[in-house]
Amino acid sequence: AKVKRFAPIVGGQPSKVSVKTFKSRWGSCTAKGDLEFNWQIMMAPNRMVDYVVIHELCHLLRHDHSPEFWQEMLRVMPDYQKCREWLKLNAQQLVF
Repeated sequence: AKVKRFAPIVGGQPSKVSVKTFKSRWGSCTAKGDLEFNWQIMMAPNRMVDYVVIHELCHLLRHDHSPEFWQEMLRVMPDYQKCREWLKLNAQQLVF
C-alpha cells in the first residue's frame, strides 16, 4: 500500500514488490526495478517504514547514493535525515 501511495509522488513505478528476509538491509531495488523489503521493518514506527519505501522508490530514479539521489529523498521526504538516523540508532531493537 505504501509503494502505491508514494510511487506517483516519487515518479517511479516498480516492476514488482516483494517482502523477504535480509540480514543487513531494510530494502533493495534490483537492476530490473523490483523492490524488495525486509519484513522486519514493519516493527519500526510508521514514519520509518515510509522512509524505507521512499528510499527504495528513489532508487528507481537514481540507482546510487549520489547527491542527486539524496536530493530526490529531500524533495519527497524533507525529514528523511531524522528517519535515517533513527534507523541507525535503533536497528538492533527491530531485528530478531
